[in-house]
Amino acid sequence: MRSIPEVVSLGAIINADDARLAAIAEAARNVDDWNALAQRAETEGVAPILYRHLSRADTSPRNGAVQTLRALSVRHRHATEIRVGEFARLSAALTEAGIESAALKGVALACLIYPRPGLRPMRDIDFLVRPSQARLAREVLEDHGYRFEAEQPSRYMRLHHHLPNGQRTVDGLVVSVEIHTSANSGDAPGRTTIDNLAAPLQTVRTPAGAFATLGHSDMLNQLCRHALEPGTTIRLVSAMDIQGYCERFDADIDWEDLARRYPYIPNFLRLLDLVVPLPPALSRYRYRGEPVEHPGRLVPTMTSALGRGRRFRGFIELLNPPRWWFRSYYGVGDGGRGEYRARLRHVSRVSVWTGRRMLSALGGTGRGGENRKRIG
Repeated sequence: MRSIPEVVSLGAIINADDARLAAIAEAARNVDDWNALAQRAETEGVAPILYRHLSRADTSPRNGAVQTLRALSVRHRHATEIRVGEFARLSAALTEAGIESAALKGVALACLIYPRPGLRPMRDIDFLVRPSQARLAREVLEDHGYRFEAEQPSRYMRLHHHLPNGQRTVDGLVVSVEIHTSANSGDAPGRTTIDNLAAPLQTVRTPAGAFATLGHSDMLNQLCRHALEPGTTIRLVSAMDIQGYCERFDADIDWEDLARRYPYIPNFLRLLDLVVPLPPALSRYRYRGEPVEHPGRLVPTMTSALGRGRRFRGFIELLNPPRWWFRSYYGVGDGGRGEYRARLRHVSRVSVWTGRRMLSALGGTGRGGENRKRIG
């Protein structure tokens, strides 16, 4: 089964050169269960791009099960077209109502860095608006057919960085929308709002219309912080997004300014090389340090760490996170450079996570009263 994660990891690249395609094809020859491969690729968010690479590499498994990947690709192409169209329509409606907004994550990346938008799956569409205009933005979207949940799904999410989800069915597809007041989770260091961005918004142009998204520094900080949110392992689509964005805008990014504002990002790029091999254009960030155990493993969520009967052990796990995540999140260099300070920061960070949930729980109850989703 080792060949399946290898194929999926190698395939998590937007622009695969001949050498990468050859490596993907070689690894694919050892795959016995192509349905399992398709399921893994779908879970990691890379099914359409992997199908593209396998097709270009002329990989034709005897059982023809690669057609499962093709079916997923067709489905995602249709869904992305609808979601991008909806985002452009709603963005124009918000602008008309005097609300400045910006696209976050998938809907912007699909149009900016992928050869075709349909190659980037997405679960929902995300707007960033000013906190003071979030309720008005919801009213505008309700006027355009979206229905929002009255409450967050958990009492621990009262201080969440986006409003309860909204939904509307468009051409048979359920489109989910989130209205964010901050680009990053409240658990992450710093708070990125429309009013404190490091760079001006950039424009995304699509056949359905134009809309705004974050500038380069803010985009990379948001993508990296999102990728490192607590969980089990980093999703390969997140690694692909980050590497693909850096490759696409390499000449436009002010790397010195980025390193000054967000010093953890260059270090994270190097450590990402252990999860998904970097494209040749980013070879200067190849990882050349000491071995790191369990690349891609994240710090556990509060819910999983502090489940019933394991709170003491859970806090120990939270305070001693996986090495790869710890170095990525706090920018710890080779040889433990900066580790002592990072340890102190991490204790403080876990205190913030705990305090936010306690404060949120005191403020009310969400639907069902259970923490079904990690707090943002």
